[in-house]
Amino acid sequence: MNDSILKAILSMDAYNRGYDPGISISGSVIGNATIIKDSFVLGETTILGETYRNDQLSSFYGIAYQIKDTNGNITDTVISYRGTDDPTGEYLFDGARFNTINAKNAVANSMSSGSFSTGRQQ
Repeated sequence: MNDSILKAILSMDAYNRGYDPGISISGSVIGNATIIKDSFVLGETTILGETYRNDQLSSFYGIAYQIKDTNGNITDTVISYRGTDDPTGEYLFDGARFNTINAKNAVANSMSSGSFSTGRQQ
């Protein structure tokens, strides 16, 4: 599969994983890319007795993939995400403030290793 096509597919895959997926899919491999982490690494928060994913509280979801060559060597890391509808980057949820820009940076820092690509083609 062409590298540009694979990265385009991975960039759309974030919409079909995690909480509230667009369609229900399973599996952890797409082409020569393997899922390594998602934004669940940001943990959970309990508010008024209900437990929520921190990424969901800020309308954010990120997923990281490692791309390997035919010899099994990691050639790239791709992080795909779906973001927030809040242009200010902050949500107020039952008195708790979540900053989506910081969430995106935390995901990138916790999930990236080696080279970094957003899947966006120039």
